[in-house]
Amino acid sequence: MIPTRNEEIEEVKSLVRSLRRVIKEPYIFFIDDSNPIYHEKMRDLVSKMKNVYLLWHEDILGYGKALKYGLAHAVFTFDCDYVLEMDVDHPVEPIPLFFTKLLKDKCDFVVGYEETNIHRRVTRFLFRLLRLGFKLKHPTCGFVLWRGEVLRYIPWERVKSKRDAVHIELLYWAWKRGFRRVGEVHFTGHKGERRYSFRRCLSWLISWFRVFRLRYFWNWREF
Repeated sequence: MIPTRNEEIEEVKSLVRSLRRVIKEPYIFFIDDSNPIYHEKMRDLVSKMKNVYLLWHEDILGYGKALKYGLAHAVFTFDCDYVLEMDVDHPVEPIPLFFTKLLKDKCDFVVGYEETNIHRRVTRFLFRLLRLGFKLKHPTCGFVLWRGEVLRYIPWERVKSKRDAVHIELLYWAWKRGFRRVGEVHFTGHKGERRYSFRRCLSWLISWFRVFRLRYFWNWREF
């Protein structure tokens, strides 16, 4: 399940070819959060590919909404037993390690992590203040393998973040529903964004405070 926004069409085609090399007969979902012109390009592309699907929003709603929509669609519409979420620029080579970790260690989900920088150290510290028992090195990572049963128990109407901090809320609700066996896989080769804008950091803090309130002050008025 791959959220996209104005990705290069050649990169999308290359990713589909690469995924088919490492996974036998995958079902690939692109959740597009771009403008209508880009939707047409993506629609033309996936129409020529087997087991590749395109979902999209009429308006640009943000990464968090796209991820939420895509994960829920995978389990409730297509009844997937396993759902791997990733970005177009994530490397495909570590994917077998995710499945090995999930199945061998009987994990509920497996989260990827990259090299540590100052922003990730701060988010990791704040995340551990929630005391969920998940000692993750990169809790906002968008490279995650989920068991379908975990996603079916997420209360999706209460997942509200618009950016990558949506993962904090997903981890919280997985913990809340009793899914606490987590694994980690290290990966390299991610070509994605390394800059952390003010809006991105603010979104992370808002989501952290939301989860903090749910974790310790459950009876507070919800927002």
